[in-house]
Amino acid sequence: MTYEGDLVAARFATVRPGAPGGGPWVGPALDTWDTSLDRKSYLGGVEQVRAHIAAGEVYQANVCRVLRAPLPDLERSDIEGLSSLLTVGNPAPYAGFVRLPDGCHANVPAGGLHVATASPELYLRRVADTVESGPIKGTGRTAVDLTDKDRAEN
Repeated sequence: MTYEGDLVAARFATVRPGAPGGGPWVGPALDTWDTSLDRKSYLGGVEQVRAHIAAGEVYQANVCRVLRAPLPDLERSDIEGLSSLLTVGNPAPYAGFVRLPDGCHANVPAGGLHVATASPELYLRRVADTVESGPIKGTGRTAVDLTDKDRAEN
């Protein structure tokens, strides 16, 4: 789902396990980044999620913000290279990348959609007919269940 709430669904013919290779990653300059949520909005989203958890409506949620910046050199800004860079010194068990080509879906922007992730936590996994979900940071049934580490992460 996009940040704006539009659904993007993709079915892949192949899924390659293993570490990415890729070429060098040349990313955007620090001063070119734009964020979809300021600090106040992000903290408001966290409070909203806490209220939904307290009401028993959800047990797991992730408040995210979208960071965007123009790529300075498309030839040297390969998503596979970024994915590889993210795993250096961070052997995340749920690392990977997705490359959706331009024109594959109405909600995929011109130039395609490229996502890199290096998460240490399981969000969803499907094995045959079973879907698994693992708790994410700061998750507990009640406030008593939360550790100092959970509180710090939120």
